[in-house]
Amino acid sequence: MVSDTAGDQQFPYYYQDGNVDSFEKGDGVFWNVRIRNLGPALRAGEALLAHENVDASKLQTWVYLTGQRRVRKLPNACCDAPTPAAAGVMSFDEIYTWTGRLDRFNWKIVGKKEMYIPYNNNLFMQPKTDAQVLGKNHYNPEFMRWELHRVWVVEATLRPGQRHQAPKSRYYCDEDTWICVLGDRWDAGGQLWKTLWSQVFVAPDLPGLVIGSNGFNDLLSGAAFVGQLYNSKPGQVTLQKRLPDSHFSPEAIAGESVR
Repeated sequence: MVSDTAGDQQFPYYYQDGNVDSFEKGDGVFWNVRIRNLGPALRAGEALLAHENVDASKLQTWVYLTGQRRVRKLPNACCDAPTPAAAGVMSFDEIYTWTGRLDRFNWKIVGKKEMYIPYNNNLFMQPKTDAQVLGKNHYNPEFMRWELHRVWVVEATLRPGQRHQAPKSRYYCDEDTWICVLGDRWDAGGQLWKTLWSQVFVAPDLPGLVIGSNGFNDLLSGAAFVGQLYNSKPGQVTLQKRLPDSHFSPEAIAGESVR
């Protein structure tokens, strides 16, 4: 385990008292994320805060490191830079299969196809321990659900003059939600390098389809990473009342994380 975290997320774009016009005239932040590390002991007390913007070049991310006892703003919180949210194992743009800026790549919709994808996987949430749902290098197929779905196939190719560890990627995005549930990445040598995946489950109390566990398999090194496992937790995803903007501020993570 690289980290044991708890977090809050809030989506200003969907506030009931807002509208598209007021949102576009505001700061453009559509997703606030605040994560605090509970363990292991070496990383307990660390925190991460992100303000995701519709203009991805305006993304702002801060970290609190217990050894330094101060909040630092990350200068390059995007693309193939390692993300502290996964202890540096994943890059920023691998979270949820794809999250990040579009300007480093040329994008092409290859087409639409039917394929089996992980979908409506509430069964995965039922076992009481993480060990039950994890195999050695992959999920336990006993708790996986696959559904034949139409997906958009979207290809990203690195633009001239740009750099990225994975100069080519292909994503398979659910036609209904545009959640990219599967993805492939190639390295600079043209070898298929990583396969990425995001599970989705139905949250009727939201209501909506929510991304749950996600991660990747490194096909060259044999390494794998799984994030957002909730089975061993007393609670999984909890809907709560709207939090004040101050909750998602650098000052707030500094005040909470001091140890």
